[in-house]
Amino acid sequence: MKSKKKFCFRYHLERKIFQHLLELKRHQIRAGQHNEAILVKRAIDAYHQSCASTVGAGRYIPEDFTFKSFEKFLYESLRKLQKK
Repeated sequence: MKSKKKFCFRYHLERKIFQHLLELKRHQIRAGQHNEAILVKRAIDAYHQSCASTVGAGRYIPEDFTFKSFEKFLYESLRKLQKK
């Protein structure tokens, strides 16, 4: 029973992270470099509200507010989840 519950938990967390990646890519395509920092900051805030409160999802501590660095963090979070 625990393994089924753990599987469902991981599935939902992975799904949330994929949704954030999709949204980030959508913003990246539409936005220019001038708005990048603002859009990434908003994406980080949305991630913290939806995922970081979930146990197992790490908080993003920004090095810089670029699409590339936040995207890298999201992919690393997925890899960590899939290794467990």
